[in-house]
Amino acid sequence: MTFSQLPSLHHTKVHPFASRVQNPRDTKYVELLKEIAVDHLPLTHPLLHRSHERVGAQKNFTYDAIAELVLPDEASFQTFFGIISEPDAATRIAAREEACIVRGKVRAVVLCETTSTTLENGDS
Repeated sequence: MTFSQLPSLHHTKVHPFASRVQNPRDTKYVELLKEIAVDHLPLTHPLLHRSHERVGAQKNFTYDAIAELVLPDEASFQTFFGIISEPDAATRIAAREEACIVRGKVRAVVLCETTSTTLENGDS
């Protein structure tokens, strides 16, 4: 089982699709994390952008993106979090995030367990 620090919910400062195409957050941010955390990186760190083109219930969802950190276990998360919370690292990360997100509106939770359901071909 892996350990996930859930989805932090983000308000972006520019339209999410345009920001990914013109100034890819993923590349610069991930490179910064690699430089800071070196051997203690998450297994995965997906960033999911919501569609602003859809209608209905999404209009009431005020966040633009959801990020997830998946690590091997809670000890790995604690180590990673400790590294990125050190004053120099936190300052560098905050400066990078400042260009992309509204930091005061970011929300995060820790998940205790993740389960996935997949349907095999022909199952209903």
